[in-house]
Amino acid sequence: MSNPLAATLLSTKTSENRALPGETIKIVFSRPPRSADDVEIDVQQAQYRDGGDVVPGAVLARFRGQVRDGKYVPKSAEQLGQPRLKHMPLKVTDGANTIDIALLDTGNAVVRNELQVTVRGRVNGKVEFFVGKAALFVWYPLAMIVPTESAKQDKSLNIVSRWATKQWGAKGTRDRRVYTIPTIRPPDPVKPSHYDPLVKAFARAVADVPGGIIALAVGHGDGGQGLGGGVPWCDLMPEDAKTVEDGVETFPHTLFVDKNKLFDGALPGHLPGGRTKVTLNALDRIADELAKAKIPIRKVLLHTCNVGNDRTVPGNPPIPGFTQLIADRLRVPVQAHKDFIAYTGDKPGTIRAHYESDAPNDTGLKHWPLRRASEESLPQGAPKRHPVP
Repeated sequence: MSNPLAATLLSTKTSENRALPGETIKIVFSRPPRSADDVEIDVQQAQYRDGGDVVPGAVLARFRGQVRDGKYVPKSAEQLGQPRLKHMPLKVTDGANTIDIALLDTGNAVVRNELQVTVRGRVNGKVEFFVGKAALFVWYPLAMIVPTESAKQDKSLNIVSRWATKQWGAKGTRDRRVYTIPTIRPPDPVKPSHYDPLVKAFARAVADVPGGIIALAVGHGDGGQGLGGGVPWCDLMPEDAKTVEDGVETFPHTLFVDKNKLFDGALPGHLPGGRTKVTLNALDRIADELAKAKIPIRKVLLHTCNVGNDRTVPGNPPIPGFTQLIADRLRVPVQAHKDFIAYTGDKPGTIRAHYESDAPNDTGLKHWPLRRASEESLPQGAPKRHPVP
């Protein structure tokens, strides 16, 4: 016999057990009794793992009411236990009262969290409890910016495009978006207009996935192994050029960003050179688009090889790592990978994305690797802007 106070949480935008940040969640009783008194409904985040630690779920909202003639009659509601960082903002309603809540994630590889409901009430003079087993999964909307499938020299860019557009994006049409930007030959000199497609792609992502995660997967990068002097870097635009191998693999690109450029733009009283100013200006333009999000973008993921290994060095003052410098410039959390990303296969439907040190598996057909992602770098303060004439 089913529990008389059995209830579920349901997004007003879908009939499935999933929701996105910004949506409204309603409390639905399955088969309420004829009457019940002192009904108390708790909406809570389910327990989750933060690294190796289990974090208990917190009650985020409590609703009170009663059941009359087989219908729930709302009375009051209150907000409880809100996290300091509100990663997944939602509204919860009982039909009369609406409470703002927010879920907290681990700040690393999580792309979904869970909401559960617990109900207590007095039915026919007996106290009944219901603990929900079916959680409501709250997903981040995800966006990925990738190259067009048009490279002639660097064919790996085409594989990334096929994997993202034909496999990753097709996995969840409600919460995943893919945006392509032109694959071009490395330009010289570098002009602000060369970054226009990237800025426009971020603008579209901000409008389509508010509260979500935007991945930049447009080319190469590393923690310093592939550039003279061990300088961390990553591509901002997909540049079609053959790699140069002279002991280490190098990429003759011109639209990338490296740690030296970011330092030049952040050092007080320092005036960056012309090419650096153009790159920093592009990042500032992207930051302006990110700031327009109705629900703040959760984070930007640099979906490129190994650049997440460059970490902030403690000290007085500390020396910020690559992702920290990017986060300061973009004014949103930034995360990157601490391993090289490989794509096994080249035909749509068979390409597997995985870390180079891992064997390819079917998970990589439709999901990005995140197990070796860096900790998030949270913005500490926007550096000086360097306008380009």
